[in-house]
Amino acid sequence: MPNSMDDLIAQICIGGFSVTLTLFICLCAVIIVFDGKATPTSKSNVKNAFNIHLCVMIVANMGIFASQYGFSIYTRNDKAPFICGVVTKLFLAAAESSYIFYSWHRSSLVLKAMLPKYVSNVGILVRVAPVVFFLQPIPDLARAIMSSQPGPLEVKKTDIVFVASSAVMGASALIAIAFDAILLRTFTRYLRISFGAQDRKQEGGTSKSFLIISRFGCAAIVLKVSCLIVFGYATLLASEEAYYLYITIAYSLLTIVWLVLFLMKISLLFQKHMHATSEVVIN
Repeated sequence: MPNSMDDLIAQICIGGFSVTLTLFICLCAVIIVFDGKATPTSKSNVKNAFNIHLCVMIVANMGIFASQYGFSIYTRNDKAPFICGVVTKLFLAAAESSYIFYSWHRSSLVLKAMLPKYVSNVGILVRVAPVVFFLQPIPDLARAIMSSQPGPLEVKKTDIVFVASSAVMGASALIAIAFDAILLRTFTRYLRISFGAQDRKQEGGTSKSFLIISRFGCAAIVLKVSCLIVFGYATLLASEEAYYLYITIAYSLLTIVWLVLFLMKISLLFQKHMHATSEVVIN
């Protein structure tokens, strides 16, 4: 029977899945109502790319919670937890890759304006990151294959598979931190310049969009770093019994990151509507 720790993980997963599902429904509604009216131009194709990446992040997050829930309800005397671990890492890799692509496409113009010398380096990072992210399930898959005899699933931090898994996740975390650090510097620099401007009324629609992207981008990055800190704590400092609990909490923080990105989309749509309305009034 599942112990109290498993029960707590299951409850967090159910709550997280419900919140993420609600977020996905809201996103679909926004896409249908607002983006469905777009004409098939190059700009709308970019907009569709934004929507696809955001949808993948949210759906992958639902998959993470479903996999973690499956891990928590199965007895730890068969291979099911190993398989759930592999599936969780696959969904995590998909979510992280989509986050990188989404952030790059959404923020590249701000980066080119504020820190043009970093554009090529970030572009390389964007191409390399998904490869490293999708290496994360391999150690768990190897453990599932090598474990020919059923036995209790225990987190032993001296186990070579755990060390390999932690190393790959650590490399993924370093890439994510490097990417987020550059974007955070870009956003904070733009916000500092914007707040120091003397005449804010002369800002155009594009600069206001940059302002929205920078504000929500900073919030998303802070939450993402908090998530990585929880991952690091679970791997390095948490007890073996509490390891999966902290990992599940970290996945829950990812849900808030996707919520912030969804609110960014809503704010950009609202700003675009206000800008179009003001042009009509002026004309």
